Amino acid sequence: MIDSDTQIRTTALDPTRSFCVTAPAGSGKTELLTQRILALLPTVDRPEQVLAMTFTRKAAAEMRERLLSKLDEARRRVEVIESYEQQTRDLALAVLAHADERNWSLDPEQFNLRTIDSLCADLTRQMPILSGLGGAVEITEQDKPLFELAVIELFDAVGSDAQVGEDLRCLLLHFNNDWDVLRGLLVALLARRGDWADTLGQHTYPAEAARALQTTVEALIASVVRRLHESLEPWSEELQALAQLSADELDKPEVSLCSNYQALASWQYAAHILLTGTNEWRKPGGVNIKLGFPAKSEAKARLQSLLTSLSELPVPSALLELRALPVLSDNDTSWRLVLRLSRLLPVLQAQLLLVFQREGRVDFTHVALAASQALGSDEEPTDLALRLDYQIAHILVDEFQDTSNQQFKLLKKLMRGWHEHNVTGAPPRTAFIVGDGMQSIYGFRYADVGLFLQAKARGIGGLPLESLELTQNFRSQAGVVDWVNRVFAQVFPKVNDAERSEVSHTSAVPVNAALPGNAVEAHLFPDDAGLAEANWIAGKIGHIYQSEPDATIAVLIRARSHAAPIIAALQQHDLPFLGRDLEKIQHSASVMDLLSLCRWLSNPADEVAALALLRAPFCGLLLSEIYALIEDQPRPLSLRKILRRASDLLDADAAIRAGSLEAALDWAESRRDRLSLRIWVEQIWLQLQAASTLSMQGRADAMSFFDLLARADAEGVGLDPDWLERALEQRYASHEHGQFGVELMTLHKAKGLQFDYVFMPALHKGTRGNQRELLRWHFQAREGERSFLIAADDRLKKAPTLYNYLSWLQKGKEAAELRRLLYVGVTRARCRVWLSGAGRVDNTDGSQLTWPGSASPLGILREALSGNAVEHASSITETPREEKDSETQPSLPTCQLLRLPLANLVAHKPDDGALASIERQQGIQAEQLALIQHAGHFNERTVGVVVHRALELLSQRDVLPNEVDTAIRRGLQFGLADAGLYGDSLTESLVVAETMIAATLNDERGRWILSQRSDAHSELVLMSSGVNGAPVQNIIDRTFLDSETGKRWVIDYKTSRPNPLETEQQFLAREVQHYAPQLTRYRALIEAFDPAASAVKTALYFPANSLWLCIEDDA
Repeated sequence: MIDSDTQIRTTALDPTRSFCVTAPAGSGKTELLTQRILALLPTVDRPEQVLAMTFTRKAAAEMRERLLSKLDEARRRVEVIESYEQQTRDLALAVLAHADERNWSLDPEQFNLRTIDSLCADLTRQMPILSGLGGAVEITEQDKPLFELAVIELFDAVGSDAQVGEDLRCLLLHFNNDWDVLRGLLVALLARRGDWADTLGQHTYPAEAARALQTTVEALIASVVRRLHESLEPWSEELQALAQLSADELDKPEVSLCSNYQALASWQYAAHILLTGTNEWRKPGGVNIKLGFPAKSEAKARLQSLLTSLSELPVPSALLELRALPVLSDNDTSWRLVLRLSRLLPVLQAQLLLVFQREGRVDFTHVALAASQALGSDEEPTDLALRLDYQIAHILVDEFQDTSNQQFKLLKKLMRGWHEHNVTGAPPRTAFIVGDGMQSIYGFRYADVGLFLQAKARGIGGLPLESLELTQNFRSQAGVVDWVNRVFAQVFPKVNDAERSEVSHTSAVPVNAALPGNAVEAHLFPDDAGLAEANWIAGKIGHIYQSEPDATIAVLIRARSHAAPIIAALQQHDLPFLGRDLEKIQHSASVMDLLSLCRWLSNPADEVAALALLRAPFCGLLLSEIYALIEDQPRPLSLRKILRRASDLLDADAAIRAGSLEAALDWAESRRDRLSLRIWVEQIWLQLQAASTLSMQGRADAMSFFDLLARADAEGVGLDPDWLERALEQRYASHEHGQFGVELMTLHKAKGLQFDYVFMPALHKGTRGNQRELLRWHFQAREGERSFLIAADDRLKKAPTLYNYLSWLQKGKEAAELRRLLYVGVTRARCRVWLSGAGRVDNTDGSQLTWPGSASPLGILREALSGNAVEHASSITETPREEKDSETQPSLPTCQLLRLPLANLVAHKPDDGALASIERQQGIQAEQLALIQHAGHFNERTVGVVVHRALELLSQRDVLPNEVDTAIRRGLQFGLADAGLYGDSLTESLVVAETMIAATLNDERGRWILSQRSDAHSELVLMSSGVNGAPVQNIIDRTFLDSETGKRWVIDYKTSRPNPLETEQQFLAREVQHYAPQLTRYRALIEAFDPAASAVKTALYFPANSLWLCIEDDA
């Protein structure tokens, strides 16, 4: 097999032949692609004649870098180490020799390596008028506002075209006059007009589209019926006879099970007889009079015999598809909607072109359509197309399985006439496409794996391609490869099916030897929001790093929403990680504050933005203070006027805060229109000292926002908050904890990467059902032709309509892609893979777990794995137990105020970018919000909060540890970091907190307080009435009934310690004086809470130095 693979690679370098190379994961296709380019360059007059394309700028840049690197190494005669590199070296030397003969400069820009989008843009620039662009325009990714504008203007233009008005009226009526729904659907259609423009766009006619659709549906039905007739041929005569007997018995129309589309109704009637409602073979015992077979009749016995024979076979796919096939009629609601849309969409597309021309911006789809138009049709190619025919001699496309229909059409035009050229004996034009259908996972980006299968079978644009399949896997150890071969051979379909985007599995041959132990494991955890699973993964990663510090590890998730428990567990275990693009940046506090600032700068009458600035951390006024400023002010509020009143209405501290904001806004006004947008807003931000309130993550988010401002300036948008908000929807923040270690990313992001160890969690979660769209379409490729099916949402969910058939097809495509996504994830690993998810607990002790449903990734694998998985009992969630408790124990919300320390505002330095402490304040009583302590105490207060939490968790353990263990240490570190501490502050505070916990565990009294009791509570919340009857939340750190004395204890933890010049007695006396009223209130609350308590005693406990102070004399 290895010799065969080597021969395949040699064959693929023949510059006179065209190939479709199937390159599964780890097969080394990158090296092959580079070698192919090197092999082609010596056959052309100019390097630009070899065009290599891929789909992303990053991939194109990497392709260019590899090529230049190989040429540079050949020029410098760098020693060749690996044997396979010698062939690459020989090819590179041949290129250098050819370049010398032709006087090539070998400038990097001479190599025609690019993305398909950049090629389209270049084509449209060469034909600006014919392409419809008319000149230089900007290509924008923020295209949705342009689509929305086109839809709005279409509605505004209703009065000028009666037919358009009538079509829109009927569409609105169909969607219950919900303008927002219709607008959203039309906007979505514009985003995907690359698929339907040729059929329903500006240059089409409705009548022709209707005839073409009718013909396509008839061909589809005929194809399915013909396949079904072939699969049931041994029983066709008997089935025909039995179906007719049933029809006669039930007075149904005549049955004719022939192989043309007119036989659809007859075959669907036969399917009703053969199958149950769940698409399984009907049991012989299920045959009855309702099906047209009387009891004890000969016909019933014959059908039962037929069903017994068929039950030994899988249900033919054609029989399942038959039940979903549509029936078209002139009165069909969906068809009438399509006819209306066929008239409306060309007008909408033209309206969008007007918007593009006016705004000077277009989207990538328009560029692609324009490029296609610039090349002309097969019958009338343009001068540009003829010129390209001489400029391009060879085309290479990487990752071909990710090609969309629109891109495929462009490639067909680029290769137009190549087959005819080659048969003349002239120097051949070649195509070389590389891909792997098993790794096609970008259906949401309109990739169609069926195009790869079609190109592999029939070529592109009349140019036949020889099929080559690589089989070696250079990445993974044999255990992983063998597992993939065994499992995915069962999970993937047996044969390719371009219509359903189904790709069969191709087995790989491992190059690397097997490692001891299980290469791939599946694990099931109790369904507890992923906490046990995440902690197990973090623990496993920790063990790997202990033995292999340099190992590369990835946690791959299907959706960003699955990341939260993993991030928390990695942080708690103090494992360094990098989370790639996991959270929308628009949810960042720093970005929300910046957006509020921009909203106010663009519109000073924006009251919400003004109030947000007053409350933001860089100002931080209390709600009562804000109310005092605005209660008698006219609307709309004037922020500048409000701030000028602050010195008269607020106390000195609040006035300083308001004055700082006022000074920054005055500065902003003085520089308006004098600085670039980014510099202006960023300088205002610095004037406000807003950066001083941010963590490193917050600062990174702010920098990303400033980058958006620079882009808005460059695109001529200016200060447009709505544009910024839409742009923020497409930007994601990355999370970094410690130095680079574990990589956390989505499975889609991981494609093309490799790691030593891979974890794939949350695989029990199913996929979200596909939403109903205004239009659905499908490219039909039966009988060698590629036609178009399209249907509008008729809102008839169970009827045999074309729309429901296309929805059925789409559901099947998504299921097939989910299987491929699993394949991509597992094949990222070199050494080992762990698959995990939650199972449903089947019994009371949590020892038995049920596998997830078949629609989930784990459910898909269940049969292939024979249901084998390591089951983790529910007790695993108790380590660390605090995670479970924090999720299950209800807690009352606390009031939190985050604001810049007053000292920073008093000693304001405009250019000071250093981080300052964040002042946080958790309110136990509403009136305490005004008592903001100095920022220097923030670390101490944070330590106090975290120590309280640790003591609470220790009190829940069945057995107290004798020392601070790893779980406690990581919990302390996680809590401090989560509160905003980092760097030296985090390290120092962790030492302090750990010392307090260690002292408590070594103190007899401390262990007595934390020990398990029958009637004990930690962090007990009790409510009381405060000033003016306002509710007050009281949190009692520890209370329990001492069974030996019968006393109930109320204990309050205090993390304070004596001052350097203070004795313990003086310290305790001061603490009693300060906290006695609080404990008296707690005592009264507990007496009401537990009326049966004979005596309630109160005490203070100081973990810092193990001091105990009972407030009662008789204690």
